[in-house]
Amino acid sequence: MNNGKSSGRWPLLGLLTSAGASLCCIVPVLALVSGVSGAASSLSWLDAWRPYLIGLSVVFLGLAWYHQLRPGKAEADCGCETEKRSFWQGRRFLAIETVLAGLLMTFPIYAHVFYHNGGNGISAGSVQDHRVEVALRIKGMGCADCEGPINNKLAGVKGVLAYNTSFLTGSSRVTFDSTQTSVARIVSAIEETGYKVKDYMVGAQKISRVDTAKVSIYKVGLICNADPSIGCGSRSKPVLLALEKNPAVKEAWLNRQGTMIAVVWRDKDEAENIAEPVLPENNVPFVRLSDGEATPYRAELGRENLWYRGAGVDALSREEAATIAESVVRHALESKLITQTEAGRIRSEVEAYFRGELVKLRTATELNEDSQGKFRQDLYSIGEKSIGKERTMEAMRLYQEHCRKQCPGDSTYAVPGTAKDCCKKDKIL
Repeated sequence: MNNGKSSGRWPLLGLLTSAGASLCCIVPVLALVSGVSGAASSLSWLDAWRPYLIGLSVVFLGLAWYHQLRPGKAEADCGCETEKRSFWQGRRFLAIETVLAGLLMTFPIYAHVFYHNGGNGISAGSVQDHRVEVALRIKGMGCADCEGPINNKLAGVKGVLAYNTSFLTGSSRVTFDSTQTSVARIVSAIEETGYKVKDYMVGAQKISRVDTAKVSIYKVGLICNADPSIGCGSRSKPVLLALEKNPAVKEAWLNRQGTMIAVVWRDKDEAENIAEPVLPENNVPFVRLSDGEATPYRAELGRENLWYRGAGVDALSREEAATIAESVVRHALESKLITQTEAGRIRSEVEAYFRGELVKLRTATELNEDSQGKFRQDLYSIGEKSIGKERTMEAMRLYQEHCRKQCPGDSTYAVPGTAKDCCKKDKIL
């Protein structure tokens, strides 16, 4: 009885499981050799299964050797001559498979020999003025051996002075000479290993990464009336959240100036016709920029304090609250209608009030109604409580008079920061 054919599956299973146990470390090496990247980060989940896969490999190979060494029962009983097995069914080939499986299982131990960590010959002292440090968060590192291919690539980038990659934190800190290389080149080098850079920080600035091929940029007029240098958080928040509810949209962003909305699509080919109606539904006129016009905005998309995603525009609303509070007291203080102490108290209360109100989710219609009704009444109440009715009326008169001087011919003055603030700038569109 020939056990070779019936047990041939065991060594094959042993090889497959031993390869699977080290696949997350093997793939980066293959990427290094072939120049093909992109798969390493998707295999990091295998690292948790490594002990079990090694155990299964040992069991499968043990069964293969058991069947190989144990003589068939019928052959032992009759004393018949054993049928000669081919090389592929023999012990020599099984021994080769066993050695190969052992090499695969222990690959992480010697994987470092495939990586060259030599220096790039740059003197750190000579580039002190151009030294920049970037901290990158990397997706897909499952064990210490994942650090090797990344460090190898970084060592080969001209201009990189130092690097410290850690699978425990899933990050790499790289110091480089900004006259020799760039963050984009460093990110590209890391991703050539098959791992993905999720985001990075240069100094205190965090930069998220998005697929710019799936980004559309829309020119809009969502500028803050109280502070025309920033976007209107309360006006843009419902728009961005409505966009992100659409299954075609992955992310929706507003730039700091309130002049651009960026939409990251899940599938750009069909998404624009599906999601673009969200803007006019929220009373936001828009013009979609061409690819050429959108390029500089795509390049900076995701930078902290330059772009705000979804409810992140609340940060702009809090800035607006501080501006409104300052506007309310400034002219009364200059006219000596109120004291510094009274101004400080009113400023603090008004800012706290608007920090709470402006982050509430309102439609454009609701926001306009509250601007002309609720906000006005509550502002008068805050002023009356601190300085009385007469001085509150005079403080608002001074503000309105200032608005007339700033905006001659425009009589649509109202409460600072509201939809009809006389000092608002012309719409973009």
